[in-house]
Amino acid sequence: MSDIDQYREGYERGLKMKHEFEEKNIVEVVLNSLSYTADAVDRELTLTDEAKRGYKDGVEGKDFNAPEGESNSGGCFVSTACCEAMGLSDDCEELQTLRHFRDTYLLASREGEKEVAAYYAHSPRVLKKIRSEANSRETLRRIYHELVVPTVKMIHRKEYAAAHTHYRTFVRDLCSDSEE
Repeated sequence: MSDIDQYREGYERGLKMKHEFEEKNIVEVVLNSLSYTADAVDRELTLTDEAKRGYKDGVEGKDFNAPEGESNSGGCFVSTACCEAMGLSDDCEELQTLRHFRDTYLLASREGEKEVAAYYAHSPRVLKKIRSEANSRETLRRIYHELVVPTVKMIHRKEYAAAHTHYRTFVRDLCSDSEE
């Protein structure tokens, strides 16, 4: 066997081994992907149940003392109330951005799921306290400028962690204030 034949044979063996390795890795990647997808679906189903429970426990059927002319849907939380105080609709760009952020960023992790459930549980009380004040419209407008606007801007700049931290800290402070 000539040197060229030996080289060609070695090269072909190397290619065969490379293809076998790549095929094995592709199979592993596909299997891992399917496993990850199944875990994500399980987590999504669990999240949906937890979110529904949090919503029902924290909101459904409660009166939030909505001032005359403002909606009092069970799902009216702080951000929505702030946007309403600014004369914005329920499908305004700010609320769509915040809802998308909640659904795609926050609900993608267990910690985020817990925060959303806590928000559903505590925000109605915060909103009820704000709306019981004589200057509630001004308070909601201030919160709009200090919470909603900066958070939406951070989300648009893809500063998701900063948006999350800002919103979480602001809402925690509101919850603390409403307990006093």
